[in-house]
Amino acid sequence: MKSAILATLVALLLGTATLNAQTVGYSAMSLTNISFGTTPVVILQTVPVSATGTYYVNATAYAGFTNGAGDFNCYFAPVSTGQSDGNSVTGGYQTEVALVDAVNVNAGDSIGFYCVNSGPSIDLVGVVNPAAMTAIFINTPSAAKTKGKKK
Repeated sequence: MKSAILATLVALLLGTATLNAQTVGYSAMSLTNISFGTTPVVILQTVPVSATGTYYVNATAYAGFTNGAGDFNCYFAPVSTGQSDGNSVTGGYQTEVALVDAVNVNAGDSIGFYCVNSGPSIDLVGVVNPAAMTAIFINTPSAAKTKGKKK
């Protein structure tokens, strides 16, 4: 039993873990300064995912501008497109960022956590440090809603 728990913990630390036949989890973190400007920058990304579908993703980070006050926007997106179709969070001078979303991703693609300077001062350089994210794929989430109900 202890070896199974240890193996799962090691897999989580390496960035990928199979929790059961229908659920897969990924994680990423950074403790270094990552700069962003007016072009979206991938702050964190998962390893390529193993299955196509909807991933439930969350991230926490500390972000802001070191040389003035401005606004920034952070979001999740498949790394292949960099385009978000979901939630985003907007912050200012120095902000704790917390974001949760559902992202559709194809197998072999990675999930990225992006930040971008959204103005009004476009010359400001933003910095994120630290940052962490997790992504969980649940193979048929609708089946969990009906399981155990009598028809």
